[in-house]
Amino acid sequence: MSTWTADVRLARRLVSGSDRREWWRIGLTAAGAALATAFALAAVTLASVPDGYTVSGLHGLLGEAGTRSGVIAGLSLLLVAVLAFLGQCTRIGAAHRDRRLAGLRLAGATPRQVRRIAALETGLACLAGSAVATVFSVLLLLRLWTVPTAPAWAGIALVAVGVPVAGAAAGAAALR
Repeated sequence: MSTWTADVRLARRLVSGSDRREWWRIGLTAAGAALATAFALAAVTLASVPDGYTVSGLHGLLGEAGTRSGVIAGLSLLLVAVLAFLGQCTRIGAAHRDRRLAGLRLAGATPRQVRRIAALETGLACLAGSAVATVFSVLLLLRLWTVPTAPAWAGIALVAVGVPVAGAAAGAAALR
């Protein structure tokens, strides 16, 4: 068994034995990741709309390229607020997580292994939220846009993978 598999199993066991406050933090982290994914997917999808293509939704609001760029900028600003919310979610459970990870250090885990486990906990919560938002966003996209372009699909894949990876990196950086 590889160390990654063992760390994933250990992280899952640690989370399953957590109290209600920890589950609230995990839920809020997943919700924040879902919001970040939704805003980023909306911005990426609107950015990939070719010039001259009229967007049927929102009563022609996004019909002009200049209006679309303003909406993309607004979505980017909303993304900053959601990322700040995710940072606060990390700080909410810091005391409980630090006690749990200190127990791992006392049991003989290396600092690198402890950081990896913390990153996995946060990354898995972000993965759950990102997956839900991606599925609903793709279903909405296919309903509104019959043939999305290749840049739209590439942007969707990049965001769907990038949000959980960024969440895991933030979880690892929080321990430094």
